[in-house]
Amino acid sequence: MKIQNHPQIIQAMRSYQNNKTKATETKQKTSMVQDKMDLSEKAIDFQTAVKAYQKLPEIREERVQEVKEKMARGEGATPEEVVEKMLADLNVRSKI
Repeated sequence: MKIQNHPQIIQAMRSYQNNKTKATETKQKTSMVQDKMDLSEKAIDFQTAVKAYQKLPEIREERVQEVKEKMARGEGATPEEVVEKMLADLNVRSKI
C-alpha cells in the first residue's frame, strides 16, 4: 500500500512543516532581543562617588606625618582625643 500521496498525510506534513517554521522564527526573534538597563542620575552619581572613594588611599601618609610632628612638639590632640575621633569615624563609616 502506497501512502505518499494520501491527502491526509500531505496535510499533516504541511501542518508540521508550518509549525516547525513558526517555532524557528519565534526563537530567532526572541534571541535578538537584548536586555537594557537605565540608571537614574542619582544612581550614576552614587556609582561615581563609590569609585572615587575606592581610589582613595587607606592611609593618608601626609596627614599621619603632620600629626606625628604636632605630637612631637606637644601640640595637637591627646591620645584619648585621637581614639575618640577614630571611633567616631568608624561609626560614621559603618552607617555608609
